[in-house]
Amino acid sequence: MNDTSAIQPGLFDSDDGALSLETKGHSAEELFRLGVTAAGCGDERKAEHWFQAAARGGHTRAMESLAAIALRHDDPASAERWYRQAVELGDFELAYSFALVLHDQGQSEQAVRALWRGATGQDPRAMVLLGELALRTQESEQAEYWHRAGAALDHGPALYALSLTLAERADYAGAEEAMARAAGAGETRAMGTVGALAEARGQSKEALGWYERGAAGGDQESSDGLRRLGGSGGVTSVRGSQTTSTGSSDPDLFAAFGTGNRLAVAMALGSGAPVDARGQQGLTVCFLAASWGRAEILPLLIEGGADLEAPDECGNTPLMAAVIGGDQNAQVVDLLLRAGADPMHPNLAGATPALLATTLSATVRQMFPTDPNPLGLPSLENLDSTPHAIRLSVGGAPLFIGGEQIVRNGKRVRMLYEQGLSQTVGGQPLSDPVKAHIRCYLVAGGSLVEP
Repeated sequence: MNDTSAIQPGLFDSDDGALSLETKGHSAEELFRLGVTAAGCGDERKAEHWFQAAARGGHTRAMESLAAIALRHDDPASAERWYRQAVELGDFELAYSFALVLHDQGQSEQAVRALWRGATGQDPRAMVLLGELALRTQESEQAEYWHRAGAALDHGPALYALSLTLAERADYAGAEEAMARAAGAGETRAMGTVGALAEARGQSKEALGWYERGAAGGDQESSDGLRRLGGSGGVTSVRGSQTTSTGSSDPDLFAAFGTGNRLAVAMALGSGAPVDARGQQGLTVCFLAASWGRAEILPLLIEGGADLEAPDECGNTPLMAAVIGGDQNAQVVDLLLRAGADPMHPNLAGATPALLATTLSATVRQMFPTDPNPLGLPSLENLDSTPHAIRLSVGGAPLFIGGEQIVRNGKRVRMLYEQGLSQTVGGQPLSDPVKAHIRCYLVAGGSLVEP
């Protein structure tokens, strides 16, 4: 790195003649160390002078220090110049930092070329970033190539990225191996996942060990795992209150879901766990995912063939559970509808997800197709056998509601009174459930006409 042909003469001249004389007779390394000493003493002016003198001798680490000083003073142009000269002198370890500066200045193509130089110099950070850029353009094979290249250097972030890439193409065994190597290499994000896999297998002591290491490094998933286990060595499953410590080689699907870790759920499904198994509360994992708004987990269950109509004891489907969550579950509602969940599947009380959605904010309501009969009302032909019949008119089309369709909600009934509806029809009192149904219909934009 002694070729100084790229260095411009006079660029490093100092206004301080005494300091200029002091640089004579010193090697570039000695001048660099003098700069480090000055910086350690807080004298940035002297440090910059020594670094400039060392850079004039082709010392690329001095150029790196000068780039750092430039960035501290909000001078990215100078930082770019120093990094560029260092890389052109063959210090490809600085190509990654050079690329970041170029990217921040909007020079994307030059930034990518700089990353290629860094990767050529075996910088795994450049390889990881090249892999991320490939993923953004949906070049999955290119992304895996760069992640594998970085992983071969035992680089924690590269191993972590490789694990995620392998999981996306359902190579869960390879993903777990890469994740374990990433955790072993000190990647804190991987420690939470490795801990979750151990927890899902009932290996509580191993899970706690990884969670403690990850939490110490600031990993939120690891901190959540510690709180979940409580440091007791027992793993509480979402099946109920049962504590497991079986140490099974295959992750339990319910325990995996309880960790909230996507790879743990994928591993459980990949090992053959029945996707529609019911836990101690009689619920499937798909129902739990819909109810808890776990949009990152639900696609795995859908792809695994989960029954989207599997109800709870009240007949509520996963879609109904998602709709009950309101706007915060909007993404889950959208996923279920796109996957073919039935918006007109009634529960034991006759209510449907589409009906409930009419009472919610527009975000969820607009996801459902417009239905001329969202309440599932009796047809005109059944009017004679319908007690307490009320004629409803929407766009001129007559609809009818039966007397005992149960949707109990006192607030909706009070709002019904505020609409001025008569409390009796044909001398017969309306039951509260009927009034509540009517209120739901009013919210949906219907109008009331008594026969």
